[in-house]
Amino acid sequence: MTVTPLPGFLPGVVTVLSDVVAATRAITPYLAVMCTLVLTFHAVAGARSSRARELNRLAKVEYTGVEHLEPATSALRRFLSGTGLAVLSITLIGATSGVEEEVVQGSLRPIDAMTDLVGGEPVTYILQSPNVTFMDDSVIPPESADEVAEQATFPVVPFGKHLFNIDDGSAIQVSIPDDLYADVSGRPVAGCSSASVIVDDTVRASPGDHVLVNGVLLRVARVDDGIAQMNRSVGVLSHSTVRDCLTAGQQEAYFGVIALTDDIDAVRRVVESAGPDGLAVVSAEDFAVNKPGFLAGQRDAAALTGHRLPLAVRRVGVSR
Repeated sequence: MTVTPLPGFLPGVVTVLSDVVAATRAITPYLAVMCTLVLTFHAVAGARSSRARELNRLAKVEYTGVEHLEPATSALRRFLSGTGLAVLSITLIGATSGVEEEVVQGSLRPIDAMTDLVGGEPVTYILQSPNVTFMDDSVIPPESADEVAEQATFPVVPFGKHLFNIDDGSAIQVSIPDDLYADVSGRPVAGCSSASVIVDDTVRASPGDHVLVNGVLLRVARVDDGIAQMNRSVGVLSHSTVRDCLTAGQQEAYFGVIALTDDIDAVRRVVESAGPDGLAVVSAEDFAVNKPGFLAGQRDAAALTGHRLPLAVRRVGVSR
């Protein structure tokens, strides 16, 4: 038997990449101003001094006498002395900035989009484990979500995460309660023959079109821009559509529960009194940077983080 080891990685490389890009963005405006001032100085000096004017002219002359150099060396000199180096620098900076944005932000766009749908910030997540990321699995039984919803004094929304494909392309989906989906999509949740989905703009569909989600034909209810993950399109579905149309009733558990508050103490008290065992409470800030949350049974209140923001006013009940 052949064992293939996991590829290595460098801890903190994303943080370093982000710091490099942030530093580049910070100093670039100052460098641009300095270069503009230098160019302006030489232009003014050339207009007022014959010596400076002659130096400016000579700086633009292409000299001969380097024919004895190797072609590769000559080509390199031409590249370094021309605009090629500047173009390469701009390209590298743009590419690095784009990679940094995708690595840091791309993986969270689907859950950020769902958070916006359910009422926006502030939020706290209830998950199966304190170490769960959005690309892991998390399983919360419906009865546990019901118990939390019954005792919560703040709005709670159970949600699912799925890896169905859309039009035969890799995709990631989130599912939300039926009544909430009907509200945000503008389409009632009915049977599978008229089921719908919200998709992002990378799917290249328009409202009213049909797309195949795991081979099941669904109508596009709405298109949201800028929510696609790095290499995956994104869809938003109702719980009923997932359960009845895509999983044949085989999947009822939720990935997590969103509490529309950032009062982690209050969320933990509810989870502990509701009775579900082993559930974790994670702040939105910690979840975004993959920082472990806190098991409901832990009592280290001094370690809790989060700002106290006004409680969301919209109440969303559990709907399956």
